[in-house]
Amino acid sequence: MKKSYPVVENKYRFLGGWTDIPSNLHELVVGRGYEITPSGREYIIRGAAKLILIDQATKDKYFEPYIDYFAEPEVIEAEQGLKFASSNTITHEEEVNCDTDAYSNTDEDQLTLF
Repeated sequence: MKKSYPVVENKYRFLGGWTDIPSNLHELVVGRGYEITPSGREYIIRGAAKLILIDQATKDKYFEPYIDYFAEPEVIEAEQGLKFASSNTITHEEEVNCDTDAYSNTDEDQLTLF
């Protein structure tokens, strides 16, 4: 079973950096999502105190698609996994049933997992 969280369209998460961040990106908050819309060869960042223009290389280096982890995830069964493999959504695998058994040995007061 896999859970698929939706990617918000035209919204990107700011990744930040150390000292190599361009000066026009200094007022952005790391980890926050910003709307980025194309404008010719450049992109406009909305949601900051002012509009910021960036190029494609800056967008690729400092931003990633915004994944809404607070939204209800779509559960994908094993048979449907191949159909969704080519989509642009991010999936996370999760074990549902585990074959791990536990029993207690009361003589030695130890818990053993097998």
